[in-house]
Amino acid sequence: MSPLSRRSLLASLAAVVALPACEMTPPQNNYAEIGFGHLQPLKLQVNSIDIQRVYQMPREAPHVGHRFPDPLPDVAERWGRQRLKAAGGEAQARFRILEASVIEEELPTTQGLKRFFVIDQSERYQGRLRVELEVNDRLSGQSKSISADVRRSVTVPEDASLTEREAIWFQLTEDLMRRFDREMEQAMRQNLGEWLQG
Repeated sequence: MSPLSRRSLLASLAAVVALPACEMTPPQNNYAEIGFGHLQPLKLQVNSIDIQRVYQMPREAPHVGHRFPDPLPDVAERWGRQRLKAAGGEAQARFRILEASVIEEELPTTQGLKRFFVIDQSERYQGRLRVELEVNDRLSGQSKSISADVRRSVTVPEDASLTEREAIWFQLTEDLMRRFDREMEQAMRQNLGEWLQG
């Protein structure tokens, strides 16, 4: 019989410790929604902005985004509704969320006796947000679109609790959205200047 891995040993010990407690309370989600209302709105001279969530979040491995305290598709849609504002005009805008995924990848861990003295990074979480913003002015015949494809990854130690993982997941989402916000605003100013106010 092969010796237990460090992770199995930790899991076994946690189960033994938990036995006296008949009812286990799952970790509570105490995280506030990630919002963008504190940022200056990006005002487009359009009569409407259609927010479309094209991406359908999978719930099977290796996808884990549905387990996040504030799932990435929700945050991306919130960005579109809070950051993009219609300032009036003849054109129409469409904001499409093409992908808002988080993938879990298992990492190789230390083998042999040494594994009992080392805490490895056991998983990598890779987040990706891909969107498209299109402005279409039928009167002038002008139509332009921009896109952003932002990625961010983080690793987690094998002894991290669920509460610690949720904190790391939340930080991953915040970091990814911060980078996305910068890239989208820059792209809008460079390519949609004729419709952007201010």
